[in-house]
Amino acid sequence: MRYIRTFMGFERGAAPQVAAVRGVDWEGLFERADRQKVLPLLYMAIKRSDDDQVPQEWLNRLRAEFDRNAIFNLSMTGELLGLLDLFEGRGIEAIPFKGPSLSSLLYRDISLRQFLDLDVLVPLDRVSEVRDLLISRGYVPSRQMRPAEERAHIRYQHHHHFYSPDRGINLEIHWRISPRIYSFDLEPSELRRRAKLVRIAGREVLSLSPEDTILILCEHATRHYWRRLAWICDVAALAASDEVEWKTAVQRARDLGCERVLFVGLLLAEELLKAPIPSEISGMLGEDETASSLAAEAVEMLFGDRSPPCGSADRLGSSIGEELFYIRARERLRDRSLYYLRRATYPTEEDWDRISLPEDLSFLYRLMRPFRMIGKYRLAIWKWFLR
Repeated sequence: MRYIRTFMGFERGAAPQVAAVRGVDWEGLFERADRQKVLPLLYMAIKRSDDDQVPQEWLNRLRAEFDRNAIFNLSMTGELLGLLDLFEGRGIEAIPFKGPSLSSLLYRDISLRQFLDLDVLVPLDRVSEVRDLLISRGYVPSRQMRPAEERAHIRYQHHHHFYSPDRGINLEIHWRISPRIYSFDLEPSELRRRAKLVRIAGREVLSLSPEDTILILCEHATRHYWRRLAWICDVAALAASDEVEWKTAVQRARDLGCERVLFVGLLLAEELLKAPIPSEISGMLGEDETASSLAAEAVEMLFGDRSPPCGSADRLGSSIGEELFYIRARERLRDRSLYYLRRATYPTEEDWDRISLPEDLSFLYRLMRPFRMIGKYRLAIWKWFLR
């Protein structure tokens, strides 16, 4: 951890000579850094530390992984720029976020983050046109939908997923930032109005504003239990960049009912990475006891290996804990209540797969979903509360 803090400029002095510490499990360190998506940061931190006691075998392995990730990111960046040209040629205002644009915003270097896909925000009324353009470019939708299912997906969800077999690229086309059940209502038209230019591979493209970006980073990570150290590194890098207008960011979070979500992210960045948080904001963090409790729980999940792997028998119980974590991070009763109501009534892809109804009876999915949810989760809920 101190390697990364020092590399990111949050801790003064030379990085620790971790190789000199007895019993370093290099295999475990490599696997954990890869799982936490911080291998590029770890390699650069060790490289700049002049730690000649790091075993050459592991330094070579880290360098090879860094180079592989850099080549992959460069390929993804080239495809992103090609897609933006394609959309611009049709007059579609598309804004990339996460992926290469976030790497450029936070680190001024696309090689310093590990990402698996591209995320692009487009206007809702252009989604169908974008889908057709992508198909013509060789992309394949992850799911073929009937008209009623697609209408429901557009209404309740936030993105379509595409894959390019030729390029090996995953792409998500967003029309909102998160599914409607989460009541994270950043208006897309306002996001576009506040967008700023960022330089990616020598070219200026639109990117979300720093204030919107830090809220999106914290909301996304909170929704997924802060399972990756990389997400905390991203928040720390942005918080320390002097790019964020904090009064605006806090007020926007408060208007969205996400102030606690923001505070959890900043607490993690401050406590784990020693990120420099402005004093007027740092003083507010300790006032929310729930935010402090959630940050401590996130640290335990991150380093304590409490969460079962995806697909394990305990995954439903873990999912329930993840949802309750998110609910506790929302300070308004209205948002918490809406989450449960929408969770119980908004149909999902699983509902469409389990039961096939005629198009004219598709409205029944909303009526059937509560009963299916009870059947699916009753045992997991009981086990979770008895653990």
